[in-house]
Amino acid sequence: MPFFSILIPVYNVEKYLRECLDSVVQQDFTDYEVLMLDDGSTDSSGEICKEYEKKYPHFHYYRQQNKGLLLTRRQLFQLMRGEYAICLDSDDYRLEGTLRKNYEDVVKSGCDLVIYRHNVIADDGTFMKESPISYKKETIFEGRQMEHIFETFIIDGTISNMWGKVVKKDIIDITADYSIYKDVKGEDVLQSIALFRNAKKIMYSPRITVCYRSSQNSRSNNFKFKYIQDLNTVYYQLYLYYLEVCAGQMKKKKQFFHRYLVIQRNNIVPLMDTKGNVDLKIRALETLREAELMKVCKKFEQEKGTIMDRMLVSILCGHNIKKTELYFWLFGALRKMKHTVVRQNKQQNVKNYERGK
Repeated sequence: MPFFSILIPVYNVEKYLRECLDSVVQQDFTDYEVLMLDDGSTDSSGEICKEYEKKYPHFHYYRQQNKGLLLTRRQLFQLMRGEYAICLDSDDYRLEGTLRKNYEDVVKSGCDLVIYRHNVIADDGTFMKESPISYKKETIFEGRQMEHIFETFIIDGTISNMWGKVVKKDIIDITADYSIYKDVKGEDVLQSIALFRNAKKIMYSPRITVCYRSSQNSRSNNFKFKYIQDLNTVYYQLYLYYLEVCAGQMKKKKQFFHRYLVIQRNNIVPLMDTKGNVDLKIRALETLREAELMKVCKKFEQEKGTIMDRMLVSILCGHNIKKTELYFWLFGALRKMKHTVVRQNKQQNVKNYERGK
């Protein structure tokens, strides 16, 4: 039985797939299996997987009709034979030597769940930035200390992704039925809830192990009405988890609802940034206003919220489209100013990164 199962959902990624698979092959730790599940690709991704399966005995290729990323990952969990799972998206890649470090951390700490950071890269592989640091040094959470890592997961969103974790098979809810969440935006958050709930001991490491590709064509950079309800679905489940572990902590509740409001606002920015489309904008605000968690959030903010969050609720749940358009115009102008500063910092980050190679 291998120590690690590296689980790679594959769908139309012929442009990046070899880089992803080579990053595993080139690791200096070899006690692992690689499971590649092709979710009905129509490009040459399947042929590339077969090539690696033929060349490397511990690489295994499977194919299914298209089911979406979430259900593909759930199927991979059922196929795995290793003691620990490592998720890797097929357009991302692992840094050299990180698999051995994963092994050493697991053995040394005895943790059920180990969480790492990542680099963000552009479509062409250009370095963009490092992910935020949640804790400055390696930190182990168990017993009453666990509530700190729970709060980090619920409140700030920096440790929600599946591919930044090493997960003991025993804490994965392998038999759970996630079919009702098929193709829901935010599937990593949904799956992570069970991991945090089941883990008895968790380690956070500021070490960077993966390069995550941020595509301008990805779901996170486009607007769809479906995403409003998707975010409501995901964050309602996260809210229920909050009630389990942080109930009664007013400050944490304020932080949670602030995060929810900001995410829903950012979700509709691509629509609100466009000229015209007034009917579409009104429909989007109506959809948001009727979202179940937004109703809970609105009631809380009216009673306990900060001035800024109450204002944001009134914008997102209001009926005055002119007022809403003005807000998003101002928000867009400020965001462009911020992006100018970020772009300058990014250029400096690239220089520093190249200098440190």
